[in-house]
Amino acid sequence: MVGNLLFVIICKDNLNSLYRKFLWQIQNKIIYNKILIRKRIIFKVQIRLILSLVEKINNMLKVNHR
Repeated sequence: MVGNLLFVIICKDNLNSLYRKFLWQIQNKIIYNKILIRKRIIFKVQIRLILSLVEKINNMLKVNHR
């Protein structure tokens, strides 16, 4: 009887720690995804800036060649 009670307590404790780990992982993934999304947005903005610069340079070159 005492053994079963101990077993239940140990299981409950393990479940709690597993659950906490699981929650922690989910939170980390959410934070990581937010960071990734921000990085992607920054990356897209940078690509747009670079493309616009390239276009400007091309236009300047075209003007110079004429």
